[in-house]
Amino acid sequence: MVLQGTPDEEKTWAIPSGGLENGEPFVDCCIREFKEETGFDIEIIEFIKTKYHTYSEIKVYAEIQYFL
Repeated sequence: MVLQGTPDEEKTWAIPSGGLENGEPFVDCCIREFKEETGFDIEIIEFIKTKYHTYSEIKVYAEIQYFL
């Protein structure tokens, strides 16, 4: 968990996350985003699951990958 928020916002706890860069595999995205948000280097041990969600009100489709 990381404490997130801009200097003017109330901070909230969240799981490190982010979006894919052009052509980036999910595993590489996970490693990069974790490093950007925590400063720590990590190693992916295993894939856990994929979750799909559609935000119909804004016409956005999300594929969420979980890793250990």
